[in-house]
Amino acid sequence: MKTLHYQGLFIIFLFIIYSCKSNTNEYNNNSKPLYTSPVSLTINIDSTGIGRNKWIIDSNQNFKQIYLTATLTNNIAAEIRYYSMSCSWTGLFTTNSKHLTVDQNPCYQNWWFIDKIPSYGKKTYNLMILEPIESKEKELQLAFNFIRDDRMPSNDNIIDSLQKMDHLIWSDIKTLSN
Repeated sequence: MKTLHYQGLFIIFLFIIYSCKSNTNEYNNNSKPLYTSPVSLTINIDSTGIGRNKWIIDSNQNFKQIYLTATLTNNIAAEIRYYSMSCSWTGLFTTNSKHLTVDQNPCYQNWWFIDKIPSYGKKTYNLMILEPIESKEKELQLAFNFIRDDRMPSNDNIIDSLQKMDHLIWSDIKTLSN
């Protein structure tokens, strides 16, 4: 009788393990995102090649310049309002690589404001990415720290939240030509 009891427990144990494993695989293989942002980010690298082979000197390091256009697209039928910065708006962008950095605008007076993208509209930013000469990056992915005006907790410092970079919308991956 005890053997039958242990066999039953063993079968239940195997069933639980198999169920957990099955659910984990289904969750990990799910191609649908848990949350779809109403805003998407696309990038286009300057196709003329201007800047990819030009050099600039910053301190003691030489950089390649990569010029691109980043476009935020509103995919819904309502206007979207989000936080931005008057001068350091380039600081709201980041890349997927420690070797690729977004060139920052010099700022002397900077404040946050609410920017808008109309229904199904677009907002375009011209950016320059800096890459050290010795870097051999093959791909670029850009992200924008997108915080809707209705999503900011009232007790948060807005500038601190914008600098945390924890509300990122990622672009598609682009191949860099060397």
